Amino acid sequence: SADLEGDAQAVAKALGVPLSQVKRSTDVSGISLAVGADWREDGTYPVSKGKEKTPESAGALNGDDEKACMKVNPNYTW
Repeated sequence: SADLEGDAQAVAKALGVPLSQVKRSTDVSGISLAVGADWREDGTYPVSKGKEKTPESAGALNGDDEKACMKVNPNYTW
């Protein structure tokens, strides 16, 4: 809508999108961003297939595990 034109231009500017690519449409309410020229044809972004989990090889640490804490260099403590 005309009242969102300034907002759409601000989004485009923040993302580095040329203002010539900003278009007004009655097909959507609010501001909609299409990524890629082919995106308009494929519908909405696909839903995630589930929660991703950290790979076993990542060696992730948990702050609750006091035995897994990293030694801090004394020069960087106060």
